Amino acid sequence: MLILQMGTVNYMSPEAFLNSTTDDNGNEFKIGRASDIWSLGCIFYQMVYGQPPFADLSFYAKIKAITNPNHKIEFPPVCNPWLEDIMKKCLTYDRRKRISIPELLQHPFFQPDTALLAPVAPTTERDYQNQIADLTRQLEELRRVSRGEDHLSNESSTSQESNGRNGRHS
Repeated sequence: MLILQMGTVNYMSPEAFLNSTTDDNGNEFKIGRASDIWSLGCIFYQMVYGQPPFADLSFYAKIKAITNPNHKIEFPPVCNPWLEDIMKKCLTYDRRKRISIPELLQHPFFQPDTALLAPVAPTTERDYQNQIADLTRQLEELRRVSRGEDHLSNESSTSQESNGRNGRHS
C-alpha cells in the first residue's frame, strides 16, 4: 500500500500524525482549527527565526519531535514578549490547551493598545530581563513620538508667526 504525505511535515500538528479519530467524549474527530493554529504557530516561528521549529531535524526525527509532548521547542529571545507568548500558545502540544481562534484574535500581540497595559508575567530571569528591555524600548519610542509631536506643533506655530510677519496669510 502506498502512503502519500499530505501537507508539509514542518507545519503539521501532532494530532495530524497521531491518527486520532475520536475526541475525549467519543465523538469523531476531524483535524481542524486547532491543527490550523499549530500551523500558524509554525509560520510565526519561521517568520521570526527564519526557519520552522523542527527544521534542523531529519524527516523521522522531525515526526518524532512533533508528536512528543515532552520535546521542548526552543524560542530564542525576541524583542516583543507578546510575540513569543503567542508562538508558544500556538505551538502547545495538547490541542485542547492550544490557544483558540477567538483567544488568538484577542491576544495582546494583535491588540497593540492593550499590550502596553498588560505585560506578560515573566517566568525566568531571561524573560524578566527581556520584558524590561522591551518596556524600556517602548517607553523610549513613546518619548520620541511625544517629542516629535511637540516639535511639529512648535514648527507649525513658528511657521504661522513668520508668515504673519511677512504679510502672508494661509
